Amino acid sequence: MSVQRGHLYEFGEFRLDTVSQRLLHGNQIVTLTPKVFDLLAVLVQSQGRILSKEELMKAVWPDTYVEEGNLTQNISVLRKTLGAGATIEDYIETIPRQGYRFIAPVIVEEETSRSRLRLGVIFGLMALILAGAATWFLNTRQRASQPRPSVKSLVVLPFVNLSADKDNEYFSDGLTEELINALTRIDGLRVVARTTAFQFKGKAQDVRSIGQQLGVAAVLEGSVRKEQDRLRVTAQLNSVTDGYHFWSQTYDRELKDVFALQEEIAQAIQKTVGRSVGQPTAKQPAPNLEAYNLYLQGRFHRARVFGKSMDKAVAFFEQAVQKDPGYAAAYAALAHCYTELGYSGQLPPREAFPKAVAPLKKALALDDSLAEAHAQQGIVSFLFDWDWDGAKREFQRAITLNPAGSLAHHWYSHYLVAMDSLDESLAESKRALELDPLDLNITGHLAWHYDYARDYDQAIAAAEKSLEIDPNHLPTLTFLQWGFEGAGRFDQAIEVIQKSGGRSAQIDALRQAVRASGASGYWRARIDGALQSPRSNSFTVAELHAHLGDAGQALEWLDRAYQQRHSWLVYLNSDPAFDSIRADPRFVAMVKKVGLPSPSK
Repeated sequence: MSVQRGHLYEFGEFRLDTVSQRLLHGNQIVTLTPKVFDLLAVLVQSQGRILSKEELMKAVWPDTYVEEGNLTQNISVLRKTLGAGATIEDYIETIPRQGYRFIAPVIVEEETSRSRLRLGVIFGLMALILAGAATWFLNTRQRASQPRPSVKSLVVLPFVNLSADKDNEYFSDGLTEELINALTRIDGLRVVARTTAFQFKGKAQDVRSIGQQLGVAAVLEGSVRKEQDRLRVTAQLNSVTDGYHFWSQTYDRELKDVFALQEEIAQAIQKTVGRSVGQPTAKQPAPNLEAYNLYLQGRFHRARVFGKSMDKAVAFFEQAVQKDPGYAAAYAALAHCYTELGYSGQLPPREAFPKAVAPLKKALALDDSLAEAHAQQGIVSFLFDWDWDGAKREFQRAITLNPAGSLAHHWYSHYLVAMDSLDESLAESKRALELDPLDLNITGHLAWHYDYARDYDQAIAAAEKSLEIDPNHLPTLTFLQWGFEGAGRFDQAIEVIQKSGGRSAQIDALRQAVRASGASGYWRARIDGALQSPRSNSFTVAELHAHLGDAGQALEWLDRAYQQRHSWLVYLNSDPAFDSIRADPRFVAMVKKVGLPSPSK
């Protein structure tokens, strides 16, 4: 199979001319490299037929040995070129374990049907080429004569796994996360946090669109190919203004050199963006390579948070520290799993948080400059130890060590809500959101903050904006429900409960109760539903009784929550659910029992 010359192919809004070797979009020439053009031509000429990867590589690179990654990258370029305003599959379909197929309808014009138009086409193309060349030359001269602007912000997109073994995805994800962490050390450079960056994983989007969405100046993207003890990494930094490369490089290294490679890429980016590196932290020895692989697999599973993924993450981190007892980051990551399990309710707090203590002590003894370890110690001190001064000190230490770490800002905001410092909390919330604008926990947290500030209109608006990212995110739906409840809009609160998975009998009971008794009927029906639901907990039931004004029952359930060391007890001073019983001496005694400072209101 080879490219057939002498035909004009029309598909969608494009015309492929194999005589002049040009792709036209309307009257505009679309610039393609020769190999990308040949790949498109072969696909179009075989419209409707599945072409194996081997067939395509032989057709496009007939006399050259190339890796499959070259084909994958060129397919990606084609999809980006053709995909403006279209879905990925509108033109090129991936057939798993087989190859690719061009699926758009194609109209073919033979050479003879074009003979009368040939001169006009040629002269038109020449004019376009000359105009384009002149524009390119002038722009190039202008670019060369002007200093490169200093890049102030960027996002690192998840590097594509081009390894033959698809299970190596954990490695490409891990390398991406390591680069994000390394680049945050560059002074004056805002690096979008991991959770937001990974929202773009597997999605073909133009860098200019990503730039507009995240408010960044540049996008770092690339690919990773890991084969036994060899590693090939391709990386490129693109401007979101015009898509031009600031920098690009391919690295061929041995796997044991992965740590030096990460530093090399970070230094290249630092020089390219014209910024200095911040105060270096103490240099830690590189971990055992086998332990590092286990650590990356643990992070890969921890990112999924719920279900058996967290169990797998714990197992991988435990294996990592067994292989390398001096691996501080792996100890901190293990502790992170337990704090997440405790706060999310997947494990009882009295079981989860104590399990985080030993690995945290080990991590901080090995590396006191590890921001993640200080952030996790802050969470344990805050949610379980109820050590307010210690929690504040650890959160602030984590932020000092890594100002770009959204997790520490996010949890410090939680702490400030508990301390009834809502203005300071809002500032930390907004800083976390700036760093990680698509993290659902952070976008939803802003709605939670406004709920606790009793600004229910803002809470509803923030929750609805967050749900644009994921309309089924349960925590944010809960914060939206609270906003409607606080505003007395119970019919809309019931609609949110229904969307969150409320049973039809529960929804009917709530609606009937509101019609019959208004707010008091709503809260009574909520209490009945909570007592029947396995998802409810003692603190939630206490809140519902307090909403009803039943101080006796609220305090009884709060005492149960205290015996369980429920994490949400730290918010007693600021939780609006308890406003109706806040002056009750028994409630004041519970606040003192938890050890919270006296509320400001």
